[in-house]
Amino acid sequence: MKLSEENLVGKIFNRWEVIKFSHKIGYNKYFVCKCLDCNKEKTLYIQNITSGKSKSCGCKSKSETAYNINKKYNEYEVSGNTVKVYIDNDKEKIMLCDLEDWETLKECYWRENAEGYAVAINNYKTIIFHREVLGLKNPKIQADHINGRKLDNRKINLRSCSNQENSFNKYENSNNSSGYKGVYFDKTRNKWRGAIQYNGKSMKSPKRYDTPEEAYQWYIEKSNELFKEYSVFNSRE
Repeated sequence: MKLSEENLVGKIFNRWEVIKFSHKIGYNKYFVCKCLDCNKEKTLYIQNITSGKSKSCGCKSKSETAYNINKKYNEYEVSGNTVKVYIDNDKEKIMLCDLEDWETLKECYWRENAEGYAVAINNYKTIIFHREVLGLKNPKIQADHINGRKLDNRKINLRSCSNQENSFNKYENSNNSSGYKGVYFDKTRNKWRGAIQYNGKSMKSPKRYDTPEEAYQWYIEKSNELFKEYSVFNSRE
């Protein structure tokens, strides 16, 4: 290639972009070149650029070296095809996953977020372990932990679902007078009654019961009938 300004300006060699001719010393030509990684400009001997002797200003390799020196890794133990990962390197916070997934994702440092899921930063973005395992890119598609344990990220415990289906498999909320989710006291009859939400509507047991346990049994059966495999009672081990 003829090393003229019109032939070189705008051309890219490795991580350098040739911007303009600068000067000449003897037969040696120098051009202003811009690093595509940090946008800094340097005046360089053009043959070092075109021959590949100089590939970049070195900014990326320096930042990657500094990152790798300070990078954290999770401690883990392998048992067969299952990996026990210590989240935040805390022996009390254990995530389970399949060995093949861990081999792909172990370069990230995994911690527990406020919602109890395993998350990490990858290329300046937050990624969630179970969504990476299922390959979920569409935010409208949810991931469900079948046994309700948010750090059990083995494939056998994960399934994709809608937001509503995912809500069926939530932990029980028993913050009421009965002590059971879906059970309340009907003061007009002095009896216990079951109630369940489905498709935005409240469904109530056709009869009242003498004990909250009986009303709760109706709630369990109705949950299994309506939500099938997504019912919290069908899913838990």
